[in-house]
Amino acid sequence: MADEQAEKNEGAVPDLDETLAGETATLSPEGSRPSDTERRPPVSAGQAASEPADEADLRDVTGTLGSFLRGRVSAVARLARAHRLAAALVALAVVAAAVAVAAVVAAGSQLPAHELVEQDALARLGTPAYSAGSFGRDDILVAHEVEVRSVFSGEDRDHARAEVLVTYSGDHVQAERSATLGYARSGGDWVADGEPSDVRLSWQALSDPDPNKIVSHVDVLLAQADQQLADQGDQGDVTLEQLYADADVSLERFEPNLEQGSCSFEIACTRAGSFEQYACHLSAGLAFRSTNGQWEVERLSVADGSKTRSLAPLVGMWSGTFVEQDTEGTKCLAGRDAGLVLSVGSAVTEGGISQVSGTVSGITHYHEHPSSDAESCAGDLAFEDVPFTATLVDDADGTLVLEATLPEDVGGTTTLTLRLGEKDNPSAATAEVTTSYQHTGSFLFFPVEETLTYTDVFSLTRVE
Repeated sequence: MADEQAEKNEGAVPDLDETLAGETATLSPEGSRPSDTERRPPVSAGQAASEPADEADLRDVTGTLGSFLRGRVSAVARLARAHRLAAALVALAVVAAAVAVAAVVAAGSQLPAHELVEQDALARLGTPAYSAGSFGRDDILVAHEVEVRSVFSGEDRDHARAEVLVTYSGDHVQAERSATLGYARSGGDWVADGEPSDVRLSWQALSDPDPNKIVSHVDVLLAQADQQLADQGDQGDVTLEQLYADADVSLERFEPNLEQGSCSFEIACTRAGSFEQYACHLSAGLAFRSTNGQWEVERLSVADGSKTRSLAPLVGMWSGTFVEQDTEGTKCLAGRDAGLVLSVGSAVTEGGISQVSGTVSGITHYHEHPSSDAESCAGDLAFEDVPFTATLVDDADGTLVLEATLPEDVGGTTTLTLRLGEKDNPSAATAEVTTSYQHTGSFLFFPVEETLTYTDVFSLTRVE
């Protein structure tokens, strides 16, 4: 009962007046009965006069407080003796918690340290090889960051595994390689065990594709365009890649979108020669592939007429210098002084037919063969600014052959033939003016109808 009463009064603080009133009982030894009157030694008159009253009171209060504190200590001791079992249980709980914390710390020390895993990830994974491909920008990658995502025990306490993510950065691309690394304990240390597993590599573009590479690798685009044409049934003798192997290429539109990893552009290819030209217009779109870090063709279209020959380079003025005459008999060389003037005003290709139109000035031979080669003959007829339309009839061996028939004349007919380019001389150009003259001759005094032909050959030169 005394212990229960002590517990009830444990938290109570006694009133100060009550404490002072019971000062004699509190200061007496435990178990002795206090006397009714406290006896003190006598005090001399001088001593009483020199000691202030408040100091005496302070000693009384101090004594009372000391007695109170000793009583509280005694109460706590009694409480501990009464609840020895509860105290033991609390102590066990504290010990258990400490053991658990120690176990966690001990377990953590049984795994490879993060610093070891970071160094291992750089050494075991290595920097990925990067290829810019046909349209990307060349770059050099370096390890930028290592993230240790987790470290955990393996099949037993002597094996462990770690999941890592290594970031490699350059100026134009960034790569992330994730993997799981294995470890085994050897002589108390953790060492690498086996090859990295679950290795995955992904790429991210940091800059747009290289427009200069798009131009320089137009053959890649042309080859894909050829494949599209072949799938559509176009099995021509020549491919776009062959036609535009040495073409002039210009980038007409370039619209990259780095956030979406895409780029749209238009490119024009022009192959211009002395007498013909070809034009090809491509519209394409590139997409950045996170699997290989390259910009690849996602869509491509080629404009119609990319394989169509144009004779536009022929448009202009041409001057002909007499070279020779071909005929079956004696020659009339009147064309040497007359020369030839050719003016081409237009060049059109429609339905696979190429034509040029213009005017021509020169001389024809409406006469018999002279008795011997002559500088001119009666019957030579000059013509000036006669309209013509010449059609491409052959392009074998690198030579373009165009033929035109001039308006019919009373004395006969005149044809114009243009031979442009030679296998060994692509810029060579000649014009042939052929006169066919209907003549009635005689053989053994009998009249005979015959056709006399004179072909004057001229070397053509463009007039600037």
